Amino acid sequence: MDVLRRRDHEEGHGTHPHTVMPQRTTPLQDATKHILEGRDKTAMLEVKHINPVKGRGIFSTTVFSQGDFVVEYRGVLVDSAEQRRKQNQSECSVFMFDFTWKRRIWSIDGGEEDGSFGRLVNDEHKLPNCRMKLIEQLGNLVVTVEMGITSWVLLGFYHDDVVFSDVSMEMDQTE
Repeated sequence: MDVLRRRDHEEGHGTHPHTVMPQRTTPLQDATKHILEGRDKTAMLEVKHINPVKGRGIFSTTVFSQGDFVVEYRGVLVDSAEQRRKQNQSECSVFMFDFTWKRRIWSIDGGEEDGSFGRLVNDEHKLPNCRMKLIEQLGNLVVTVEMGITSWVLLGFYHDDVVFSDVSMEMDQTE
């Protein structure tokens, strides 16, 4: 048996003491990658019709862990003056999300049907399983997992939360 192990090791088939395992992608790296590529996790999420009141929603098709990046909340970045103007148009205000960035109040207007998933994550007042966060360096809003999510769960966050810098995803200086 020792001869077999020695031969495997010499041929590179055994365990090598200096093998380096690939590092896990951090939620911030995952979010940044998807933002820069402008794509959603379509293999891990599915759009389904819920009911006439809620309309469509996003369901997980896999397990997500706490803190995982799920999807970017895409739309048009508008300043507070434009946000107030649009807020008066009730059909537009449903998809507006307010946040502070660089000491100013901004909104992402996700009202335009663009095929992205972030605008379809539903408002959940009772037990939200996701949270909106700001990637401070980029000024993008992303939905992250607040508590672990199993397969075929409807994703939801509390829409009345205003995102401030204290809940942002900070980039590590070593990345």
